[in-house]
Amino acid sequence: MATISVDVLQNITPRALKQQGLERLSTLILNKGIQIKDQIEPQLIEKILNKLNSVVNNACLSPNELEPLIILRNNIVGQLNIIGSSLDSAISIIGITNNTLNTLLGIAAGIRAAKPAAIAAAAVPASGSPFASLVLNLNEILDKLKYDNLGNPKFQKIKTALDLSAPAISIAAVFINQVINTLNSIDTILKRCSPNSTITPVNEGLIQISQQQTQANTTINQEIYNGFVIRVEEVPFNATLTRRKAVGINQSGIKLIETELSFTLNPEILINELKLIIDRDNLKAY
Repeated sequence: MATISVDVLQNITPRALKQQGLERLSTLILNKGIQIKDQIEPQLIEKILNKLNSVVNNACLSPNELEPLIILRNNIVGQLNIIGSSLDSAISIIGITNNTLNTLLGIAAGIRAAKPAAIAAAAVPASGSPFASLVLNLNEILDKLKYDNLGNPKFQKIKTALDLSAPAISIAAVFINQVINTLNSIDTILKRCSPNSTITPVNEGLIQISQQQTQANTTINQEIYNGFVIRVEEVPFNATLTRRKAVGINQSGIKLIETELSFTLNPEILINELKLIIDRDNLKAY
């Protein structure tokens, strides 16, 4: 069960937003995320994935056993897509763009990755919920999105939207990413064992959020420095070698600066090089 309460959002939502009734969108987003975590994902794991994995040596269940699982999978995805449509509408009304969403999720993941061991341990409590660190850092996520290192406001045009929605979206995205990963595991087996079966597609908005959350999760070396989101990108050189570069991105998702491509395997070297360039040239992430 997800241990996050909507009371958390009530406590950090500015009074002006509450008076306007705008907090209902944020609560809806969080509730839909919790619904995915508590209702959709357990069904996929317990009723489908565990049964598909119950056979040894990657063998397939019989067609008579697979057919009801495929029907159940499609019914569950139908429920998931209804939730996805609600989330699409809520995010569209709020006015969060793909670039803003990508930055929000990246910063949230960066905060979680940068926390000390005590917070990391709290992220997997006895209750089984791995999301305690998100709740502990909702305001920190907002602050890093809204202000630069000098306290100057960023995202001024969407400050209200961020006040309203950033915590809920960053939490819901983790749940969405997990359920999409579970579905991908199921579908890989189904396509191998029953390639001619009809598989209901997943809501595109949920897939996009999952992809952005995956990118945020895998970009552990992402940092925020003087307003820049710093990431290390990989560029294939040939079939066996990969070059890397650090890039500095502003909060609108625009790449403003990058290092030279390097064969180094240590991302910190590239990140520190980019920081030196930012300091040397007094660059701003406008």
